[in-house]
Amino acid sequence: MTRRAKGLALATSAVIATLAVVWIVHASAPAAATHERPGRGGAAMPVVAVAAKKDDIKVTLDALGTVTPLATVTVKSQVNGQ
Repeated sequence: MTRRAKGLALATSAVIATLAVVWIVHASAPAAATHERPGRGGAAMPVVAVAAKKDDIKVTLDALGTVTPLATVTVKSQVNGQ
């Protein structure tokens, strides 16, 4: 084997070993740490109906970054009792 071929074989072996370690660590992570979002195929979320009211929403956000909702919902109106 030439010196270049030995170096390539060593580099390939190192990459494969690193990927194997990452895969093993990721596969053995606890399921609770996967950060599942509620309402995405998980357990049912309870919903309660209340009367609508008109009011101001007082939201103050004083920070930098991205706001991500925990869950989203699509509200559709009923037409002809359907």
